[in-house]
Amino acid sequence: MASSGSASDSGSNAGRAPVDVGVVGGGIAGLTAATALARRGRRVALFEAKRYPFHRLCGEFLSPEFEALSATVGFDVSPLAAIAAPMRRTRFTAPRGRPFEDALPGVALGVSRYAIDAELARQARAAGVELFEGEKVRAVRGGGPDGSSAIVTDAGEVECRRVVLATGKLRTEWRRLVVGGELAEAQHGPLMGLKQHGHLDGVGDVVEIHTFPGGYCGVNPIEGGRVNVCLIARTAAFKPHKTPERFLDWIASRNRHLGARLAAFRPLDEPVLAVQSHFDTGPVDESLRPREALLAGDASGMVSPLAGEGMCLALRGGRAAAVLLDAHLSGRVGWDQVLRLARECEQDEKGGLMRLGKVLEAALFQPALASSLISLLSVAGPLRRAAIVGTRKLSPALPEALRGLATAAPEAT
Repeated sequence: MASSGSASDSGSNAGRAPVDVGVVGGGIAGLTAATALARRGRRVALFEAKRYPFHRLCGEFLSPEFEALSATVGFDVSPLAAIAAPMRRTRFTAPRGRPFEDALPGVALGVSRYAIDAELARQARAAGVELFEGEKVRAVRGGGPDGSSAIVTDAGEVECRRVVLATGKLRTEWRRLVVGGELAEAQHGPLMGLKQHGHLDGVGDVVEIHTFPGGYCGVNPIEGGRVNVCLIARTAAFKPHKTPERFLDWIASRNRHLGARLAAFRPLDEPVLAVQSHFDTGPVDESLRPREALLAGDASGMVSPLAGEGMCLALRGGRAAAVLLDAHLSGRVGWDQVLRLARECEQDEKGGLMRLGKVLEAALFQPALASSLISLLSVAGPLRRAAIVGTRKLSPALPEALRGLATAAPEAT
């Protein structure tokens, strides 16, 4: 078993002392929750199935709000800012009609998840998190009389007072952990994604969004003079083409602006990163929520990237989970109240953006509507600015439901 921090090098979890919180998933939400809890003096073990650094399907766009939000949990983003590509403008195109371009409400940063997650993991270790890399979780067993749970891996079990599931956009993953086996009723959503890094001249400091029938493709600069090409599409639009290469050829033929970009794109010698398993945007079905664990980040409901910056929302979700669990472990709130407040926070943080995202997906995934909307925005300056600002969450403050629970710690800032 690969491990770090105070985790064992023996390949076995046997005999290890119980931890206060076990976190499953080492993305931004999981790392945020783990680090914030460790800074409050909690013993935390985080399990990540892969080894840092590694690539994730992601737009790799850090909004202007990310730095202020990171500071509330004690993350230092200066190492990332030092290598990032700045972005000051956004550009939208559609299969037909006039594109539009406008300024972002601040300077955004283009940084790969390869760099982001590894840096946040380094800071999590420094905060005292026991970080187990290359450690796939097989199950979460909970429901003990005192609320205790066990995280089960190939190396054994780790006892936890509570568990955070930050397993990402694939809802079948956390369902697998708490239900077990192959899920006949698994929530298979209608979306899939593709991503690849490479080189492309002329991108500058612009994040581009190109729509095509059934989806959209983002193009933006990242560190090292590279660009990230990442798309989300309806699985039904992808299936007839069978391979990522054929699908990219097809979407290039449907939007001439995107076609010109893809024709000039020089991919790096690495595979296209694809999520073939379906995922969905929107809230989690309340009837399927686990009672034995707290969901965080995209696991608790994914906002369409069209409607909000996902990495900021993941950080917010991890921070909220840490505040709630710290209050619970201190005996200040019961578990039922934790689950209720978590849902209230999710609704406050994500509800409006989820609804907006569904509207934008419905519009921008259809060529005629996308072309009309983008042409309108190209000439309607005030409406265009309202659309850009309206998909941003500017305040680093805690959700109102949590402010009375936050103690004197970094995330209470």
